[in-house]
Amino acid sequence: MWLRFLDDYVVEDGEQNMLWKYLKGQRQTPPNRTEELLWGCQAFVSSLASTFHILNDDELGPFGLIHSYWLQKFFGYKRDGSGFFVKNTTEWGRADSWAQTISKSQRFLPAGTDPKIKNVIRRQFVEKVELLGRTFEAVRRFVRETRALETTEHAAVAKSLGIRPIRQSNKFGRND
Repeated sequence: MWLRFLDDYVVEDGEQNMLWKYLKGQRQTPPNRTEELLWGCQAFVSSLASTFHILNDDELGPFGLIHSYWLQKFFGYKRDGSGFFVKNTTEWGRADSWAQTISKSQRFLPAGTDPKIKNVIRRQFVEKVELLGRTFEAVRRFVRETRALETTEHAAVAKSLGIRPIRQSNKFGRND
């Protein structure tokens, strides 16, 4: 359910915005599926964290790459035309994301949850989100380094074959 939600499959109009406002305390009435979505989010975070915690730092990028689509959505990113991850400022601004919003929300767990239990669950959740954040940063670094290596290798092959780069022409057809 959480992954479908991240992928914009909603059951009521404006559900993502309503959940965000509810978690931020800007709305008193939760969307219909709030509890299910938040449990789904916890399952998403826990399942990925249980995979990534056994990896060394240098393994996070390659192994996290397969989950990069969902990590980018969770951390408020998107991919640009070159395949690089860029902050989705249109939807999230510079600093916000589902990870940020849920981690900081006082409404993360249902009302009536014992405060001691709530604190333990929140601390564990935040630690897992931090691991996913480190993993996503390793994925972003891995993609940048791979792209740079790919570009360097293509340039070296082209040079060895005597191929010169194509010059871009402006809108008038002139090479500048």
